[in-house]
Amino acid sequence: MAQFSTRLDLLRETFNIFSSYIDVVVPYIIYRYKSKKVFPNNQDIINTLKLEFNNYVKSLGIGLELLSFISRNERDLCYEDIIRYCYNSSENLKDGTNYMKELFESLDTALELERAYKFRTPSSDPKYLQEDDIEKNISYIKGISFDGIREFIIDECIYDDRHFRDCFSRAKVLDVNSRENMDLFGVFENNNSIKLVLPKITDEISTFINIHELVHYALLSKKDEIRDENIIYQEDIPIFYELLYKKYKEKSFNNIDIHTTDIALRLLEDYNEEPFEIQIEKVKSMK
Repeated sequence: MAQFSTRLDLLRETFNIFSSYIDVVVPYIIYRYKSKKVFPNNQDIINTLKLEFNNYVKSLGIGLELLSFISRNERDLCYEDIIRYCYNSSENLKDGTNYMKELFESLDTALELERAYKFRTPSSDPKYLQEDDIEKNISYIKGISFDGIREFIIDECIYDDRHFRDCFSRAKVLDVNSRENMDLFGVFENNNSIKLVLPKITDEISTFINIHELVHYALLSKKDEIRDENIIYQEDIPIFYELLYKKYKEKSFNNIDIHTTDIALRLLEDYNEEPFEIQIEKVKSMK
């Protein structure tokens, strides 16, 4: 849940969107006028210019819609998720604006030389927002994301950044309905190797499964240090971290029920921001 106000960040991002619109709409009007004058019989240039501009403006509008969602629901969202979204949004906005500037530069060259074939769309692919991206971004803002899980796992000292990325890169990720395919996911030992199978992160259930299995994987990776099968193979610590993530995202995840154990609940009640190893020691004393 939001710990600090993000109003200033939202205002700054809103200003950036309107500022970017001004930066593009003015040259668009000028270059459209010049194109009609220099290439009066070339409708393809006008159509391309109009299409690219409309796609850019539509993306800005969807960006404003997502910022409005955050503003209306700020108290129900986690501060870190909002800030992460605003940062990514700002970077994508820069990419889109630079794309349009490259487009105008290409057109400027064509106009100066009076050679229509010199006008080309940039080779880069701008990350414009589409209608289909709205729900995906709302999920991201709620903490349903690879970035959200990575930040949580690292903050809790379960993995450092390098080990987390290495672990995730080795995992097999399945794009299937998580609720209907629970048996497919898990950590599997075979001939002294560990195989990790995870669902694609698309909703609350797949988020919790990822956390659960990543913690299981960490426990198995440390089994020579832990030397206690009641901890390594039991559900207490993985479930505790599911519960902890739900607590951090309390409002966003309040409609999801998670299975519990007595020890997992005791760990949650006794939690005081201790790292992973301390949770293991706590469970040892509870067994």
